Amino acid sequence: MTANPSQWMFSDQRSCCEIHYGWSLPTCLAAGVSSSSTSSESATTTVAPGSGKWYINWVTYKCMKDCVGESQCGGLAESWDVLYTTQVR
Repeated sequence: MTANPSQWMFSDQRSCCEIHYGWSLPTCLAAGVSSSSTSSESATTTVAPGSGKWYINWVTYKCMKDCVGESQCGGLAESWDVLYTTQVR
């Protein structure tokens, strides 16, 4: 990595995730979720993972929201999960 940093270092998280973790893009993007602020500005940038849509958790047989944090969130949906706009099909 240190011998050729341009091969491994990216200017943004999405580019890195797309190149190295495309098979699990939502999980990769969620791994870097944070709030950051600069000392020269008081602006805060927050990245919210997930689509907010619903998918079926086939282990629990429950509808889960594609998100992290809220009570109904089931974590990030996998690329093979079918997403729905509501819990009612």
